[in-house]
Amino acid sequence: MVADTNAHQKLILALERLEQGDSAGFEDTLWLAFGDHWTKVLQRLMQRRIVVYHAIDDVYSMSEAGQEALEQLRRETDGQASGSPLSA
Repeated sequence: MVADTNAHQKLILALERLEQGDSAGFEDTLWLAFGDHWTKVLQRLMQRRIVVYHAIDDVYSMSEAGQEALEQLRRETDGQASGSPLSA
């Protein structure tokens, strides 16, 4: 789903917002980056347990797996690795 470098960079920006504790900014960044498909990207992140939704507070947070995925995306963007954490 998220395969090209530009998409990786956009996803990195969104996850960095979440890493900083900015759940609303995370959602906004996904929406601006992926348009109508942002909810599919979010669902994929949740399926992969990269992002966790906390219903009581109505916020998202990044899991430990999310931290690892973010680091992997950063390495991929730098050309050091292959295989997206969001690929099939």
